[in-house]
Amino acid sequence: MIKIREMIGEDIKAVFALLKELIDLLEGEVTISEEEISAILEMKLNQKSNILLIAVDSNKPVGMISGVVYQTLLYAQKSALINELIITRDRRGEGIGLALICAMRDTAKGLGCVELEVGTESRNLKAQEFYEKSGFDHSFRLYGCDL
Repeated sequence: MIKIREMIGEDIKAVFALLKELIDLLEGEVTISEEEISAILEMKLNQKSNILLIAVDSNKPVGMISGVVYQTLLYAQKSALINELIITRDRRGEGIGLALICAMRDTAKGLGCVELEVGTESRNLKAQEFYEKSGFDHSFRLYGCDL
């Protein structure tokens, strides 16, 4: 049975394994070490603006979602942005991703957010289809550039 909970420090190795699957999917576009991910996760675990959730089945991590809560100058209400959503390859298609999104939505609402956003690479059509089926609409574009 899948249980979704907040991430803790002891989850770092398991989260790295999940992130490694995403890194492999991106075909070498991302190069980051386990030590760097560990340091980033430790920092994020201690910041109230981050939402870090993990899905476990019999205490084995099978997915994770991370996001950040922010507020712009123009709007009084807070928003949350999903940064990563990863389900281990052999468990995709079982509803774990949707369960993580629902948990993120509930957590963000509890923190006073009125909007949940997500972006994905324009070439990642599977992710776009998944997010649309999960209740997201394509109401704006998110752009990026290398610095």
